Parts: sequence; C-alpha cells; structure tokens
Amino acid sequence: MLGLGIAKGMLVTIKHFFMPPVTIQYPEQRRASPPAFRGAPALVFEAGKARCVGCGICARACPHGVIDIKTSLGPDGKRYPEYYEIEITRCLFCGLCVEACPFKAIEMSKEYELAAYARYRLAYNSNRLHGRTKPLARVAGARPITEKQELAAIKEVAQVR
Repeated sequence: MLGLGIAKGMLVTIKHFFMPPVTIQYPEQRRASPPAFRGAPALVFEAGKARCVGCGICARACPHGVIDIKTSLGPDGKRYPEYYEIEITRCLFCGLCVEACPFKAIEMSKEYELAAYARYRLAYNSNRLHGRTKPLARVAGARPITEKQELAAIKEVAQVR
C-alpha cells in the first residue's frame, strides 16, 4: 500500500515540525559542560601564587610529553617552577597529569575553545595558565591583530625558550 507509507511518513514529519528545536545559536548561546568534562589543563593558583612546587611528576605522567618544566631553588631553599609550559596542540586531555600531581596543582579546566591563528599561541606558559580554570570573557566576533602585536608575541616566546 503506497498511500499508507506516505501517510505514516507525513505524520512523522508533522510531529517533528511542532517539536521544540534541539539546536542552539552558538556562540551566543552555550550549553553547560557536564561535571566530568575534561578541557584544557590549567595550573591552580592560590593568592596569586602557583600551588606547583616543580616536582615534575606531571611531566613524567604525561604520555605525549607535552609538559615542559624547569625548576630552581628559591631564596628560602624551596624548589619552585621557573618555567612551566603545556603544548596544547599535542595534549590528549587524558587527565593523567592531574591524577599524578600530589599537590593538586594542576586541574582540567572547562575550557574547550582553544582555536588560535598562530601555533605559538597554543604553547601555554605559566603566565597564560594563570586563571585558566575561570571562564574567559566571551567576545562576539574576532579582532585581527596587528603586525606589531604579532612580533611582540614572537619575541616573548623566544625569550621564554
């Protein structure tokens, strides 16, 4: 029966026509992340100071070796991370670094919008990791950067390395 199949199909179509939409208008509207969502790794800061003591266990636990850390001794004789960098382009977001850290100095943020125009912007050093666990300000539309800003950022990365 040809007419019965068409009628069933039309009923399904009409039923779905009156259902509320399941899509959202991204980026103006955003869905809440699930509680167990693992975004980009971020350092935990307390009173403006990183909780990290530079033990390097997180770097050894990382399966791809995306964490680079260099430590030195402070004036009080305690070790602190002089240089801390996470290469986000190679990160698996597995969370093994978070599990390995005995000081709970690194955690997975809820951040998932990690796109950048230049690759060097995806190497997060300790300055860029500061406050990554808090939601970033949302800006509608992209703003182009000038050559002067680009050169300044390249020099900054070159000085750190």
